[in-house]
Amino acid sequence: LEPFGDKGYQNYGENGISFAGGIFYPKVLEIASFISEKIFNQSTTSPLWNSIIIAFSTICSVITYKLLYFIGKLLGGEQAGIISTIIYTICPYTYYYILGGGITNYTLLFTSLTTYCFIKIIKSEKSYSYLEFKKELIFLSIGLLSLSLL
Repeated sequence: LEPFGDKGYQNYGENGISFAGGIFYPKVLEIASFISEKIFNQSTTSPLWNSIIIAFSTICSVITYKLLYFIGKLLGGEQAGIISTIIYTICPYTYYYILGGGITNYTLLFTSLTTYCFIKIIKSEKSYSYLEFKKELIFLSIGLLSLSLL
């Protein structure tokens, strides 16, 4: 018996089910490692490497902040956009996830991008053809593809 039960996603190798993570976040870590090791000659345990990871996470968070404002604005007007960004800003987990530098900020970024594009397409008053939403459909595809590759 498995100590945590058979959940169907364990890596059994040759005996059965196998799984692997996506390629996007490991590539982010590889880029940070390349910058740290090859350009600045620092290891992946150095404060520089951590700073690079935090910087990437911060960039994701700033873009998410803007997307949340636009989502709130689309759904409830200017005031809703401002309130949504205030809530995002004062939430302690926002800072926790930025300083952790993990996959969570990337997930939140691409989920926000997907939500924004989807809401913008649905809320549009001139929805005669989806060809009018080329930019939104491209960003929607990028968001969904990036989520699937995390």
